[in-house]
Amino acid sequence: MWAKVMKKTRQCLKKRKYPPILRSSDPPILRSSDPPILRSSDPPILRSSDPPILRSSDPPILRSSDPPILRSSDPPILRSCDPPILPPLHMTVCPSACPDVLVTKKKYEGNFRLQSGEETTHIVYRKVMNGCYVFINTTANRTKQTLFEGMDYKELLKKDLAVFLRHQKIILKEIWIEGKTADIDQVLNALKAHSENPRARKFPLKTNKLSLRGLAAPQLLLALSSVDTQSLCSLYISSQRRVLTDDITATEQWKNLDTCNISGFRVSDVGRISHVNNFRGCVTIVTAADIVYLKTVFLNSPNFSYCSFIYDSVASISDIATTFGVQPFARRYWFFRKPNDTSRVLHLKVTESDKLVEFGHKYTTDMPNDAEIIG
Repeated sequence: MWAKVMKKTRQCLKKRKYPPILRSSDPPILRSSDPPILRSSDPPILRSSDPPILRSSDPPILRSSDPPILRSSDPPILRSCDPPILPPLHMTVCPSACPDVLVTKKKYEGNFRLQSGEETTHIVYRKVMNGCYVFINTTANRTKQTLFEGMDYKELLKKDLAVFLRHQKIILKEIWIEGKTADIDQVLNALKAHSENPRARKFPLKTNKLSLRGLAAPQLLLALSSVDTQSLCSLYISSQRRVLTDDITATEQWKNLDTCNISGFRVSDVGRISHVNNFRGCVTIVTAADIVYLKTVFLNSPNFSYCSFIYDSVASISDIATTFGVQPFARRYWFFRKPNDTSRVLHLKVTESDKLVEFGHKYTTDMPNDAEIIG
């Protein structure tokens, strides 16, 4: 009986179609609708929407963090600054916070900085093997760098300075130019080109103060002559030991100075500094007649404040005392009564050890009891 049941069961199983049973070692069976399965050794299959795959021999693709590469035909850097600095320069009325400009040049690098109030734009031009890197740093934004292929950093700085000069119509607080003699020529040539341009004569380069460092006498003359005569009132010069040429002290810009500070250069004629209300500098030769002349001018000038200079040669103390008819107080001081001013006197100090001549004011209440006032 049991044998008949087993036989009938085997016959029923043969008539039905069951799916095969897979072992773990068997390969998978794929249907036609299933996506293909790739082995690790197979090459990748790309869709049309996928990005291309580069080989090691392909040129690199710039990342978003890489600096953009610009051609020499692209617009100057100053036109692309953020925030823009050119539109405010079109103002014809001096704002409450006058901007100041710094231009410096040294080996393989140039700097252009424009500061107005709390806003500062600083541009660095740096020489690299394949061109010039330009770094733009503003108060509002982080440093932005750009590569100019095939561009010379000095030429690019000159081009941007020319753009600035064309747009500048307000009175700057200060222009600062610094660099070695051989490196600063292109900056000065841009100033010269602007001053000689007939279209720019209506809007000359206006600044209240001009600071020049490291320039030779011909470069000083070029820079000084490029600035508007009426706006310039303060001049600062620092350089090597040389004599200021008469061409510099004869300029209209020099004649209109109110304040002058000279370090390194020597003035050959003290008569060229008598109009300056506040002077610090160096001169070559000072005679007793020169001291009398300066004393007379300063006594009659209502705006005179202070004058001191180091000399190469000066008249002796005894010669100066003979000229004034009074021996110096404490072997170095003379005091002169000021017209229409009883509260102050003009003092003169001459020291042979320090090679210094100084004119200034002193209140009569501070005068020594045994000091004699001339006049």
